[in-house]
Amino acid sequence: MTKNAPGVTAANAAPEKFAGKWYVVATNYNFWKNESRTHPVINLDLLNDGSGRTFLSRVTYKWRGFARTIAGYETQDTTTAGRYVWQGKGLLSVIKNEWYLIAVATDYSWAFTYFPKSNVGTPEGIDILSRTPEMSEELMQKIIAQVRENEFMKEKTEGIFHCVQG
Repeated sequence: MTKNAPGVTAANAAPEKFAGKWYVVATNYNFWKNESRTHPVINLDLLNDGSGRTFLSRVTYKWRGFARTIAGYETQDTTTAGRYVWQGKGLLSVIKNEWYLIAVATDYSWAFTYFPKSNVGTPEGIDILSRTPEMSEELMQKIIAQVRENEFMKEKTEGIFHCVQG
């Protein structure tokens, strides 16, 4: 989809281990910078569709204290390691966006993702995900330093901020 694909991905990440609940603990995606949007969580349920590489995705968050959900499907690309394509569900089905699993802990306790601009103009960004709502600053800086070793990703990690989770 994009000619601006990162040159590095977590190529061997197993979808069944990546499934589950992820807290967005840090990002540079401005959607989460709005103080009225808090507690972003991504739930990935691996579908029993025979492919073993499609998730039902539900991004939940609080907007002014009320629960909101954005649903879609995440499908792992079989030709590009670490690449997924998200397509909205229902009214959001016109939106498609690719994203890349750049790095993931060996125990799948954290992950780092990058997504370029979507087909409808949603801006690019990065997310640092955790299985728990909090991550130590030391670990977060270690992950960012690791990702910044890649020249393409170095500039993509500017402007990272913590998401409200607690």
